[in-house]
Amino acid sequence: MIIKYHKIFEKQFKKLSTINRGKILKVIDIFVKNPHNRQLKNYSLRGNLLGKKSISAGLDLRVIFE
Repeated sequence: MIIKYHKIFEKQFKKLSTINRGKILKVIDIFVKNPHNRQLKNYSLRGNLLGKKSISAGLDLRVIFE
């Protein structure tokens, strides 16, 4: 699996606290190993994000991907 980070993601990632960065990296690692892991709460988005999916990295942290 190849992961490309969007420049907006990289910019927002830098602004996160160290704890939240760790959560994001942990979720991405789980996703790479098993994209269907129930822990990720992986689901399709609607509206203007139609065609994209989202995984949970915490109550207030989401990672959106294609």
